[in-house]
Amino acid sequence: MGLELSGLFIIDIFLLLGLLFLPLPTTPYILYLFTANTIIEAGLIFFFATTFRDFIAYYLGYFSRIIPFNNYLTKLNLNKKNFFEKIKDKVKKFTEYAKEKLKECNTRDVIAARWLGVHPIIIAFGLGRLSSRIKLFFIPNTFYVLIDVAFYWLLFGSGKIVLNYFFPELSIEEFLNTEYIYLISVISIILFYLLYGLYKWRSNETKN
Repeated sequence: MGLELSGLFIIDIFLLLGLLFLPLPTTPYILYLFTANTIIEAGLIFFFATTFRDFIAYYLGYFSRIIPFNNYLTKLNLNKKNFFEKIKDKVKKFTEYAKEKLKECNTRDVIAARWLGVHPIIIAFGLGRLSSRIKLFFIPNTFYVLIDVAFYWLLFGSGKIVLNYFFPELSIEEFLNTEYIYLISVISIILFYLLYGLYKWRSNETKN
């Protein structure tokens, strides 16, 4: 596959970009990309698609600030004004809390938030609402793309040969199919929660 503008390279970028915005699993298509192309080509497609996704979400958040949502909500002719006021108050409190946290966050915090399950579209949209630094989603996205590319390189590319040379007894396929892989993943996430929470707590104690 070539990198020409009229080739499949560009088409695959926009196909993946569309899938990333839909509530559909993208793993099957990503697996197709890494099996049908070289690791470099598939990695570039993955990188550009996820980067475009974050830029679109960021600028959607940025330009959404000019839309008067409160005025539209007020015109809904809701009979239960007290209920509407309560909802509005809770949304306002949540928005202020989210803004405060996003203003204080750094690149490490965004990487941690994505690891803990916060969707990158939500992060990019929130950063756009605050006109925050673009690097706060660009660097974490690049970080996770490199991890994914390294994983698929070990699974499908020449990295498998390198891994088998140093660890001849290790089989990636058998490891991924083992019944303990899910348990290992859950334990790893819990440990990450605990260690990151301890790190943030120690950091706050040091500041105080």
